[in-house]
Amino acid sequence: MIFLQTSINRQKNTIMHKLWLIIKREYLIRVKKKSFIIITLLTPLAFGLFIIGSGLLAKTMADSKKSVLVKDDTGIFERNYEGDGNILFDFTRADVNDLKNTYKTDGYDMLLVIPAVIDTSFKTHNAQYFAEEKIGLTTLERIESIISYQFENYKMEKAGIDKAMLEDFKVDVGLQNGYTMETAVDEAEKSTA
Repeated sequence: MIFLQTSINRQKNTIMHKLWLIIKREYLIRVKKKSFIIITLLTPLAFGLFIIGSGLLAKTMADSKKSVLVKDDTGIFERNYEGDGNILFDFTRADVNDLKNTYKTDGYDMLLVIPAVIDTSFKTHNAQYFAEEKIGLTTLERIESIISYQFENYKMEKAGIDKAMLEDFKVDVGLQNGYTMETAVDEAEKSTA
């Protein structure tokens, strides 16, 4: 029995030794090449620079102020809008085709067209924007949320729903780190002792 176990250990050692020799030889062959060393050092650096660069680009696009010319055919947005820090809205009644040609020369970053509402019980409403430069996703989402909020307020007002009363129904829920089953049992034992 001991002989068999010793033989197995010797085979394992021989296999491990051969494996070590192969790894050592391949490593030494690769490391002697300058390209391997350069790629090994530059790849993590390139990933880091890419992540930092994309983060800075997203922050710059989100922080920049945008001026938006709005053609609001509903009148809802224009009537109820109170202002936002990074997005400046100016309202107009001019023709859309004329505005498409002149909004940029008038100093606006984008033209937003909100078409008239036919049915006041609408669930979705599509607006269009025109811009020569790419508008950041954060800015677009912010504009969508501002318009949605104004439409919600309009619909609540039309339905006779008191906004203050609706705010009373809202509940903030906070999540805290819970216990695993073992820690919960330990805590229960400590509190009963």
